[in-house]
Amino acid sequence: MLKTQLVEALFTLASEKYQHQHIDNATVDEYETPNELLNYAFSSLENIRHKIIQQIPEFSYDECEVLMRYLYRLEYLCQKYDNLYKSDKWKDVMNESLNLLTYLGYSLDKFDEEGNLNQ
Repeated sequence: MLKTQLVEALFTLASEKYQHQHIDNATVDEYETPNELLNYAFSSLENIRHKIIQQIPEFSYDECEVLMRYLYRLEYLCQKYDNLYKSDKWKDVMNESLNLLTYLGYSLDKFDEEGNLNQ
C-alpha cells in the first residue's frame, strides 16, 4: 500500500507528460499544482518514515536509506527555493524522482495517464 502510494507520487514528479497535462494544460475540473505533487510525495515519505520508526518497514534497509535521503533533498529544495516549477532545480527533482522509481523497480510506462500504477 505505502509502496504503491509512493511510486505513484514519484511518477507525478518524474513524468514531464503528466505535468504537462495536469499543470500546464489543466482544465477547471482536472488540475494539480506543483506544490500538490510535492505534498503527495512528502506525505508518502512521511508515512514511510513513521513505519520505519515503528520498525514495520515495507522496504529494505537500503531502500529506506535511499528514500530518506530523497526526502531530505526534497525538503531542502522546497525550503531554499520559493518557486521550483520549471526551474533547473525542478528538473533535478524530476530526474531524482525518475532515478528513485527506477531504483525501486518501476518505469514511467508502468503507469496510466492519470498516474495510477498498472497492476
